[in-house]
This record gives sequence, C-alpha cells and structure tokens, in this order.
Amino acid sequence: ARNTAATAATGEGLLFVDADDVVADDWLVHMGNALKQHEFVAARLEFRKLNPDWVYHSRGRPQEKQLARYPYGDFFPHAFGTSLGIRKTLHDTADGFDERLLRGQEMEYCWRIQAQGVELVYIPEAVVHYRFRADFDAIYNQSYRYAQGNMQIYKIYVKRHQQDETVRVPPKP
Repeated sequence: ARNTAATAATGEGLLFVDADDVVADDWLVHMGNALKQHEFVAARLEFRKLNPDWVYHSRGRPQEKQLARYPYGDFFPHAFGTSLGIRKTLHDTADGFDERLLRGQEMEYCWRIQAQGVELVYIPEAVVHYRFRADFDAIYNQSYRYAQGNMQIYKIYVKRHQQDETVRVPPKP
C-alpha cells in the first residue's frame, strides 16, 4: 500500500501514517518543515492516548524518546512506517519498500536508505498517537509475525554478510 500510494503521489515529499493511528494536530506542519531541511525523517510515537492502561503498561514504547533499534544486533536505527517522511525522489531512487518481506519492511527500508549515506532524523515535535493491539490473540499473532520478519531481515543483512563480505551490514552510527 505504501509503494502504491508513493507511486501515485505527485508532491515532493511523502508522509506515511497507518489507518489505526492518529496524528497530532500540528504533525503535518512539523513533518513538512522537517522535510524542507532533511531528506528522511521520523515522528515521535505516543502511546497513552489510544491504548488502555494495561496495554500501555505491558508493552515497550519504542520511538517515544529516540529512533527504534533492532533488538538482535548493532545496526542503524529505524522508525515505524506510520511515522516516516521522505522526499519522493529519495523514495523512488531507493525503489520503495521491499514487498518480499513479511514484516519489517520499514526497518529494512530505513537501513537501506541510511546505508546510502542518508541520515534518518528524529523529529520529536511531530507526534503520532500509536495504537497497539489490545487483545491477547492479536498481540500473539503480531509478535509471531514480527519474529518471522526479524528472521528474514537477519538472513538479508547478517547471514548474507557472513557469506559475502561485499554485502554491507548497517552498523550503529
């Protein structure tokens, strides 16, 4: 869906938000201003507004104070897809999100773009209210799919690097 929307877009910048999340009133202004200065940006995620207390307290809160980190290695930071902004020319040059991945497309996208020398800039003033899954089956299923995605990304960036030194593993800056 993100690639399809990006292809149809005619503006100079792209902003991605998921349908179940809500942007703050001034989000568009902050993201637009950020894209005037930077090629690749990410908003801050906020978790209280859309989640019941038990969910808020039971889940981690990535990207609340800084960019997210891959839990299984020392790689570039990344951002959730619902918070990304990028100049359209950069998105097009990077060939968009890798649709072969089951999960983790945003993480791989962020790594691939940063590996080209483009910084992902955290914009704490731009806020996306993020909705977690709130029932046990949905939480379990999402976690299972994330694990599948993590394995795919591991194979792309770590295993392939071990076999072929020309494949760049994105390091922590």
